[in-house]
Amino acid sequence: MALTKVLLVLCLAVGSISGFSISDQMQNALVSAIRSRTRTWVAQVYDQREKFGVMSLGLRPNESVANAVPLLENQRSVRSLPESFDSRQKWPNCPSLNQIRDQGCCGSCYVVSTAAAITDRYCIHSGGQQQFTFGATDYLACCTDCFKCDGGYVGKTWQYWVDSGLTSEGAYKSGQGCNSYPFGSYCVNDPLPTCSRKCQAGYPLAYSQDLKYGASAYRVMWNENAIMTEIYQNGPVVVQFEVFADFYQYKSGVYRHVTGATEGWHAVRVIGWGVENGVKYWLVANSWGVRWGDKGFFKFVRGENHLGIEDFVYAGLPKYYITNQMQDALVSAIESRTRTWVAQAYVQREKFGVMSLGLRPNDSVANAVPLLKNQRSVRFLPESFDSRQKWSYCPSLNKIRDQGCCGSCYIVATAAAITDRYCIHSGGQQQFTFGATDYLACCTDCFKCVGGYSAKTWQYWVDSGLTSEGAYKSGQGCYSYPFNSYCVNDPYPTCNRKCQAGYPLTHSQDLKYGASAYRVMWNEKAIMTEIYQNGPVVVQFEVFDDFYQYSSGVYRHVTGTTRGWHVVRVIGWGVENGVKYWLIANSWGARWGDKGFVKFVRGENHLGIEDYVYAGLPKY
Repeated sequence: MALTKVLLVLCLAVGSISGFSISDQMQNALVSAIRSRTRTWVAQVYDQREKFGVMSLGLRPNESVANAVPLLENQRSVRSLPESFDSRQKWPNCPSLNQIRDQGCCGSCYVVSTAAAITDRYCIHSGGQQQFTFGATDYLACCTDCFKCDGGYVGKTWQYWVDSGLTSEGAYKSGQGCNSYPFGSYCVNDPLPTCSRKCQAGYPLAYSQDLKYGASAYRVMWNENAIMTEIYQNGPVVVQFEVFADFYQYKSGVYRHVTGATEGWHAVRVIGWGVENGVKYWLVANSWGVRWGDKGFFKFVRGENHLGIEDFVYAGLPKYYITNQMQDALVSAIESRTRTWVAQAYVQREKFGVMSLGLRPNDSVANAVPLLKNQRSVRFLPESFDSRQKWSYCPSLNKIRDQGCCGSCYIVATAAAITDRYCIHSGGQQQFTFGATDYLACCTDCFKCVGGYSAKTWQYWVDSGLTSEGAYKSGQGCYSYPFNSYCVNDPYPTCNRKCQAGYPLTHSQDLKYGASAYRVMWNEKAIMTEIYQNGPVVVQFEVFDDFYQYSSGVYRHVTGTTRGWHVVRVIGWGVENGVKYWLIANSWGARWGDKGFVKFVRGENHLGIEDYVYAGLPKY
């Protein structure tokens, strides 16, 4: 991928070049040249073309900006992608997919297209229950990493949504939403919005009440199949490409550059794909209003990385509270599709910690932990096994932790498994509750409450040690866990390496280390053997909507969209009604599931649960 593709997107709007309008004579000449050179698309002359907006220039190549957005790895595969796909047809209950925005007289394609794609995804991932029009005004007014109407970085816009949130927006001068989009198409010197963080008069909510956040922002791998898979699973994505003069004259067909000089770069949202007269295309929504192109949409040649369109592809997933209505619909869907497990609606489900997940799948990081070899064999493994029964002198095996309003499953589950193993390998003589606070405060390879790597947490225990911890505000242990389930803006712990007041030991005196960290072979028997011999292990799997509603039985994914990845500790296994399962302790408190535990289908690597299995041994 050429560095020149890593740039400040120019957010072109159809119109004047360097400040002057294109004449009908110039348009006619350009259209004639296009018609003589292509049969795959149709060009036309637009009346008063300059009134579609003003084009901004100003390339700013920046490799660090592009790389700051993490690349999506371990993308869930789709067995068969259709030859053609249109998001509007798959998700007809999301009207935003049909809407074309108008960036107006402002070089803001990079924020307008992102806001449109976020709006689509917010609806899609709520099953059509959440209709919220995310706006570009927050970017233009308050985003310090954006450049207002002078172009900007698409990657920064997705991360801003995660970090700062976005409010709602209506069309130009509509009076709708927290704010109305500030620019029209006719260049009447509309002022730039200021960062007042206030909604317009008459809007019923305060600015802070209207904010909605993203759960993740990422880049999609730069190949055709990966991009199609992402759209098919999660909804529209945002891409960028180099614009030439002929693109402005597009009317219909599959666009391919044939003539004219370069004008800059543009960001748009891709909503699907197809084939027309043997030519593969992306189905794209532009941001120049419905008067341009095919009612605002266009088709762009696919699979050739034409003009760099497949180089940088951005997306993200929303974070929101689920309503009782959404829960009821989801539970009904689950009940109609499975008999192996029972679902339930939870009162105030968001108080499980906003259903925090917290794993960042990454094969290279995962493989950095050595694979356990020469595992000591067990002649006979029982059909069912529960660590709580074998090591009844270790009460930690019965305890369910609560990661609270923090994406810290990757460290909470590890700390719990380490606690179990420390007791088990001492024959019950050592009762020490290892905590997550050291990870949150001092682990430079962790990412606090925005997810991290299980592999890093086990190695940190070996290299740096961990101190003891009590529950949230318990006053017990070197630290008390810093977050609860009610999202009350508890502060992050700082790395001061000091125990809380009243604890009898210093931080260094309280530290206890691991002797080893390793991965277990990715097969059912090896995992069972490790648990049987040494105690609980930590695993990871992809989470879908239906998992949140689990109450009892053997879980298998049956409905809903993906939400991310989660880390849990496996304490045993068994068989229920002929279905093999792993016995798992979650980290969402005892109110969720079967008093905090869940049975998960075993031996099929369902949702990747048997791919990466982590463990270690203590040092005394």
